[in-house]
Amino acid sequence: MSKSNITDNLKAEFKEVARNIVSKDRNARKSGHSNNTINDIERALVKAFRLGQEYISFDDSHSSPVVNDIIDWIEIPPRSRRTLADLTTCFSRIYGRCREKPSHIERVISEKGCVWNIIHCEDVREQRHIANGSVAPLIRMGLLAPSAENAEIFSVTELGIKTSKVYWHRSDLNDPTLPKIQIG
Repeated sequence: MSKSNITDNLKAEFKEVARNIVSKDRNARKSGHSNNTINDIERALVKAFRLGQEYISFDDSHSSPVVNDIIDWIEIPPRSRRTLADLTTCFSRIYGRCREKPSHIERVISEKGCVWNIIHCEDVREQRHIANGSVAPLIRMGLLAPSAENAEIFSVTELGIKTSKVYWHRSDLNDPTLPKIQIG
């Protein structure tokens, strides 16, 4: 039995490989070094083709469905990864602050549109604004939800907390397979 669609996780892995190739090429161009982008792309395409062939030939009609209680970090868009990491640094043993709960994020409507501000403990607001495009995917994925007290202030959900704890554990261990937070 063959399948017609690939999983979101596999799509996310392909996107991450593409991001890494683009990032490597940008860094090489900035520093004036040569880069073998064509071969990097070729290797990625061959690997994707082989994974696709394995995926098509794999019959999982007898396997039971797996329900995840976290979202894999690779499935979160890079800009949203940065935002979620900024909200949940309390879970890091290396970078964690003295607070026990994740920060909140407040929606601010301006003449330019919707932007967001991170609110740390004791109502300390960051000066920088976060674009709506970084926060909207987190809301769609169920990692952020409006707080009960104020509909303009969003909190990290239980799913977001579990996902972030796994991320920070891997980050603190310098896991080389952990996807980059953002391109750069």
